Amino acid sequence: MEEAFQQYSVILEKEGNIKEEIKKTTKEMERIVRTMQAHLQQVHLNLKEAASVCQRVREQFPAIAIQFGELRKLVPPEAYYKFHDSWKWVVTQIVSIAAFVTYIESQKLIGIEQVEQLIQVPGRGASGAFCVELEDYLLGLCSLPNELARVCVNSVIIGDFQTPLKISHFVSEISAGFRLLNLKNDNLRKKYDSIKYDVKKIEEVVYDISIRKLNQQTETMTQ
Repeated sequence: MEEAFQQYSVILEKEGNIKEEIKKTTKEMERIVRTMQAHLQQVHLNLKEAASVCQRVREQFPAIAIQFGELRKLVPPEAYYKFHDSWKWVVTQIVSIAAFVTYIESQKLIGIEQVEQLIQVPGRGASGAFCVELEDYLLGLCSLPNELARVCVNSVIIGDFQTPLKISHFVSEISAGFRLLNLKNDNLRKKYDSIKYDVKKIEEVVYDISIRKLNQQTETMTQ
């Protein structure tokens, strides 16, 4: 029995060491994520500089990819789900950042495979267990409508009445997509509920534009 418990002690010590190394790596990832988020706040301060801001944010993704490479070295494939919660928050934030940057640049929704390419993880279909989990991806997307609602308001302030209409259509499609999912009463469900408030806020902006016929004025000026 003593020999068995000695083996248990070795296993626990090994797992403890792995957890400490994971903690160091995720702490660095969180630092990079906070820097990216701070840059993205500048989009709301000056929408005309959005493209250059997004470029600066994109330049940070390779640093995140390096840290994911370190995690892959630390965590054996068979232990992936044992330690997954250690970097779950970071992944959801990365998805949120990537989704916002992609929309600002191309007005499109980033796919889960594109996020995996940005952070250079092999994905579920490749060798190695590391991937962006579907739940983490969806949790990250839930933050996008909130950011776009802010863009709507700031667009109106600078006299851009077309952008809110485009955002309204885009966010409505995201909301409709989430309604197709059979969400249980968990964290993802709660995050999805917040999208409803963002949709309402965006609709109010669009309604105000329509009722004041500001959109028609813009079209007349461009003709």
